[in-house]
Amino acid sequence: MLRGQIGSGIYESDALLPSERELCETYAVSRSTVRQSMQLLKEDGLIRREKGVGTRVKRQPVLEQDLLGYHNFDLQMLEKGHAASVNVLKHEILKDGGRVQRLMNLPTHSHIFKVVRLRLVDNEPVFIEKVYMPLEKFPNLRKNDFLKTDIFLKHLGLEYSLTLGDAKLFIEPVILDEGEREILNIAQNPVAGLMFERISYDNKGQVIAVTKRVFSGDRCRHLMVIKAQ
Repeated sequence: MLRGQIGSGIYESDALLPSERELCETYAVSRSTVRQSMQLLKEDGLIRREKGVGTRVKRQPVLEQDLLGYHNFDLQMLEKGHAASVNVLKHEILKDGGRVQRLMNLPTHSHIFKVVRLRLVDNEPVFIEKVYMPLEKFPNLRKNDFLKTDIFLKHLGLEYSLTLGDAKLFIEPVILDEGEREILNIAQNPVAGLMFERISYDNKGQVIAVTKRVFSGDRCRHLMVIKAQ
């Protein structure tokens, strides 16, 4: 019964389920039957238990992203029938970019344009994105440029005659901090996530951007199709 109610949306993502006692009374079954059923739901990834709180419906991944390819997240979403959008949360000019500055091989005190964005799919927050770009290479960058999801594919290519080259992608597990959980509208604590760091190059091998994305583990599945040679 619960499986069907979860599947039909009667119990939505993050909804708190009735206690074992309430389920026993509602469906006139033993506690052992309820516990067995709940264990099966947990094994199937439909629910999660929170100590001191109870059992919640586990949020299911809202989308699937193929990691192979270039700046194609929005194209993938479009092809799957989703609508991608973006909210700019913060922007600033860094005069000492530290590690990012070193990754870009920039001289000391170079200016770096930094933008923090919330990326959404079908109005559902999916990941937080920090974009770092050298102002010396892109002097006309403005906050409004980052209101577009296709900044790399269209805007930069047209304005700066930019040709994209290779990219390096690093992936590591993280625990989301309080601010990240609040932005992604996650009540659960702690919550595991993934951090993607992408270093993007132009066709001459120069770094044009460093991008960091933080995903909650239950918002997106990431896949790679490895083809036989």
